[in-house]
Amino acid sequence: MNSSRWIIVFIVIFAVLAGLWYLSVTPRRELAEPTSSCVNCHTNLDSLNTAKAKDVEARNYLVKNSFHNSQHGKLACTTCHSGNSKANTKTEAHKGITVDPTADGGSNKCGECHNKITDKFVSSLHYTINGIQNKLITRMSKIENGEQVAKEVVHAKDSCIGCHATCGQCHISEPDIHGGGLLAGHDFVRANTLEHNEKTCSFCHHSIGPDYKTDVHHAQGYSCVQCHNDPNEVHGSGVAYKSMDDKGAITAKCSDCHTDLGGIHKTHMDLVSCSACHAGPYESCYGCHKGDAQKTIRLVRLGAGQDGRITTFTHTPISSDMFGSNLDISQLATKPSWIEITPHTIKAVQSDQEFCVKCHTDNHRKTDDIFLKRDELLFPNVEEKLLVPEGKLPKAL
Repeated sequence: MNSSRWIIVFIVIFAVLAGLWYLSVTPRRELAEPTSSCVNCHTNLDSLNTAKAKDVEARNYLVKNSFHNSQHGKLACTTCHSGNSKANTKTEAHKGITVDPTADGGSNKCGECHNKITDKFVSSLHYTINGIQNKLITRMSKIENGEQVAKEVVHAKDSCIGCHATCGQCHISEPDIHGGGLLAGHDFVRANTLEHNEKTCSFCHHSIGPDYKTDVHHAQGYSCVQCHNDPNEVHGSGVAYKSMDDKGAITAKCSDCHTDLGGIHKTHMDLVSCSACHAGPYESCYGCHKGDAQKTIRLVRLGAGQDGRITTFTHTPISSDMFGSNLDISQLATKPSWIEITPHTIKAVQSDQEFCVKCHTDNHRKTDDIFLKRDELLFPNVEEKLLVPEGKLPKAL
């Protein structure tokens, strides 16, 4: 036997051994069962209505036939959800069931195929909700056991943790905070349509305000991910950011699309942010998310941004009884109650006299002036830096 034949034999043997090794370490995936009680119930609306719990909309858990013809639908339900697919009652079938198999960030299930995404997602802000938790910890840092209390608040049932995202709660079901239920009959949905984003993004990112449908981008049919289209921003980059305020956490910029700006833009861009001119009224909160202290006002103020330009601010929810106890409000003066934000109420504007005089006036002390004023500061010691200095306030035209 010549050397070339020995090489071929060696390659064949190596390929067989490699295949056997792969099968030994790869998790076994059960194929879908044609007689599965899961399928029999979840594809039949009458069966779901009979078995459903009170106040549950059965249609939200109806699985479409198209799902069974998909790549994921070829697997047995128990491959991801566990439970007992041979049981004849709901109680028995749901024993040991895993409602959201991606609650671990998708590492166990989705990670078998999508590990490049799941490896980064587990440290993302969407999964960890560190942005909410870290800001609350800072807010309560002057309170005894403040960090512990903040974490308890964040992870309490029906609290901030309801906005903790998983693969399933974006691509398969509606977020828990909105009551759950399948997005599209268990079909796996790509997060690139306006219809999808309104069922997922908007229910957690409530701070975009109820007026976001007036935004010029929304009116033209743009979805959230057409601007926030960097996978590292949505799925995570592997960097454990403390909040979305950290440099690199949010990468979307107006200039990604609006590149050739001239005229009045050139004279303003070094002085004001895009939103300072283009944002409409926005949601500001003056109380806790829950309870009698809740108070929401459609308001936006202009102040001094971190980059030195004039930009938009809204008020964050804060009150002395926001954590179920009567606190001294001064204990919460650890950071501003006004936050720099880009409102999702962007409008196309005309550079006419009526519009320009909203900023260009000689009377910035009037009550309807849009600039942040000293008497609106809840914590002057940490918020005075947000006031635009007298010498930088726009003058009358």
